Amino acid sequence: MKTAILFVIMLLVLVIPHEWGHMTVARWCGVKIKEFSVGMGPLIFKKQKGDTQYSLRLLPLGGYCAMEGEEEAVPENKLGSVTPDSPAAEAGLEAGDRIVAINGVKTGSWEAVADQISANEDGKTMTVTYERDGKTAETSVTPYYDEERGGYMIGIIAGTTKNIWTCLRYAPSTTWELNKSIIMSFKMIFSGKVSADDVAGPVGLVKVVGVAADYGIAPYLMLLALVSLNLALFNLLPIPGLDGGKIFFIFLKIISGGRINDDMEYKATLAGLVLLLTLFALVTVNDVMNLFK
Repeated sequence: MKTAILFVIMLLVLVIPHEWGHMTVARWCGVKIKEFSVGMGPLIFKKQKGDTQYSLRLLPLGGYCAMEGEEEAVPENKLGSVTPDSPAAEAGLEAGDRIVAINGVKTGSWEAVADQISANEDGKTMTVTYERDGKTAETSVTPYYDEERGGYMIGIIAGTTKNIWTCLRYAPSTTWELNKSIIMSFKMIFSGKVSADDVAGPVGLVKVVGVAADYGIAPYLMLLALVSLNLALFNLLPIPGLDGGKIFFIFLKIISGGRINDDMEYKATLAGLVLLLTLFALVTVNDVMNLFK
C-alpha cells in the first residue's frame, strides 16, 4: 500500500508541473485551455474557472492539458478547394485532386507541394502531375506573384483529414520535408544567400510564435515541430560545445588512437562555447533591432 501511494505521489509530482508547463506556454501564445486534468479516466471532481475546467480523474496514470483547436484536422496532400479564376482552376485542377509531382519532382506531402511552388522564383509555367479517380494526368500551370504573401501562388488550398492512420502515414514525409528545408536554410546561411534580417533567435522566435498562435493551434504545433527539428539538427553540428561536437571528438579519439586527449577536447569545447555565445549575442541584438524597425 505504501509503495502504491508513493508511486501515485511520484506520478503527480511529475505530471502536474509538466502539464502546467503546457498550459502556461499555451496561454502565453494565446491558446485557450478547455481542460486541465490530473489523472485519466472517469471524472471524480471538476471546477470551472474562466474558460478552463480543472479536473481530477480516477486513474493516476498521467494527465493532460486539452487545448482549444486540438480537434482540428491536419493538412493532407489533396486539394481541399481551388480558387475560382486562379491559374490552378484555369489549368483544370479540381478539389479532391492529389498532386503527385511538379516538374517531375515527386511531392509526397502538402509541404512538398508548397515548396515546389515557392521554389519557382521567376513565375515559369510548371508541369503538374495529379491523380483523379485513380487516374494520373498532367497539366501546365503558370503561377502568379502574391504581393501580400511575397511569393508565387497557383490558387489551391490543402484538404484536411482527422483520420489518425492518414496522419501517421504523412508524418514521416512531412518530417523529412521539414528536415530538408532546415538543411537548405543552413546552406543558404553559410553561403551568404540569407541576410541577417532573415535569421531569428529566441527573441525573434517570440514574435513568430505569437503570429503562429493567432492562426490557431495547428500552425503553432507545426512551428513547434519545426523548432524542435531545427534544434535537433543544430545540436548535431560538429561544433565543440554541442552534442555533435562531442560525437565528433569521440570519433577523433578512436581514429587518432588516443592522441586527442581530454584536455584538448576541453579547450576546444571552451572555444566552441565562446563561439556559440557570441553567435547568440549577435542574433539577439539583431532580433531586438528588428523589433524596433
